[in-house]
Amino acid sequence: MYVFDIATVITSKTRLSILDLFLKTNGLELGIRETSRRIKANPMLTRIELMRLEKSGLFNSRKVANSVQYSLNEDCEATALFKKLFGVN
Repeated sequence: MYVFDIATVITSKTRLSILDLFLKTNGLELGIRETSRRIKANPMLTRIELMRLEKSGLFNSRKVANSVQYSLNEDCEATALFKKLFGVN
């Protein structure tokens, strides 16, 4: 069970950029390198922030070959809140 803490998301520009990217591209599943390329951030920082978002319950991950793919967790109650905050339908 996850315990969501909004401070986990809003205290990092990189986390907000990641969340914005995934919210605005419905159903997107990306690895660390592609995510970091799209938000123009360091891959190591992107990896850390994706792991934090997963730990908060906002993101899911799955291993595909030698990489980890991340996606927005639509089952997380906070996802709907962030969709409203980011103006996403």
